[in-house]
Amino acid sequence: MKTALVGAGSLGTIIGALISKNGGDILLVDANQEHVDELNKNGATITGGIELSNIEVKSYMTDELS
Repeated sequence: MKTALVGAGSLGTIIGALISKNGGDILLVDANQEHVDELNKNGATITGGIELSNIEVKSYMTDELS
């Protein structure tokens, strides 16, 4: 499945990079041409440590939002 993520700032870039690293087909979309060019040229870099599990989130079906 192809996915587009609009807003490739710091958080969007991290999310997109993790999805891509794990085999997802994701397109990052951003209004900053310099940032887009840099991502296309050098890819994304994530620094720091991440350890996540059992994160509570709210999710809805699309028809529940109307």
